[in-house]
Amino acid sequence: MRICGHPGSAGLHSTGTMQLLPGTGSLVAALWLLLDVLFLGALFLHLLGDWSRRRSVLCGVFQDLIRYGKTKLGTRPAWLRCCDLPKRWFWHFYFLSVTWNGVLLGLVVRSLLLGVHFPQWIQQILHFFHKDPEQKTSDGELSTLLALSLLWIHSLRRLLECLYVSVYSAGVIHLAQYGLGIVYYFLLGITVLDHTQMDYRKVTVQELLLQLHWYHIFGFLLYTWASFHQSRCHMILANLRKDKSGE
Repeated sequence: MRICGHPGSAGLHSTGTMQLLPGTGSLVAALWLLLDVLFLGALFLHLLGDWSRRRSVLCGVFQDLIRYGKTKLGTRPAWLRCCDLPKRWFWHFYFLSVTWNGVLLGLVVRSLLLGVHFPQWIQQILHFFHKDPEQKTSDGELSTLLALSLLWIHSLRRLLECLYVSVYSAGVIHLAQYGLGIVYYFLLGITVLDHTQMDYRKVTVQELLLQLHWYHIFGFLLYTWASFHQSRCHMILANLRKDKSGE
């Protein structure tokens, strides 16, 4: 359902038009589509044959880009190793997400509770990624608030796991993979807001609860179940890496 805000309106007005994707003015949608195409292309190239036995420079670069940690192939030339970064730097992604998406969540909460507009620089970023605000899709303020909240909680949990639970080997990741991770977690919060038409009006808790649907409850329960099991798996993997002294 497309949600459009009109000046002077008391609330959000639905046009009844169902849109599954943002309109053609959405740069962030184009970026996600490009990433999908690149990942599928890399997968198909990898499945075409046994690339590990091919010795060309191009094959070596391709394998170096798609592998990380212990999956890196054998002895690699020095010019490939110059792009290596420690795999333990995974925590940078979650630190960025906790900080950046926490800022976005705080701005959304402030907007809903106080009716305060987003800062100009945030509005400029959102406009850069979506030129046509009339084509934005949304299911109400509750969906936006819930999505950003769960994203922030997930990022915080993963950050704490990276810092205090995970036991890292001497594995490495490629500089391109590191850059992709930074872009990925930066775009997640932008993607949520990219689908949202903000009216900058005060919303009460009762109004938020009136927007509650079965899929909000189902999504929250699914998230809770998946988060619990992911955390449990990370604990098991971390314990497998520890020696008898627990180090």
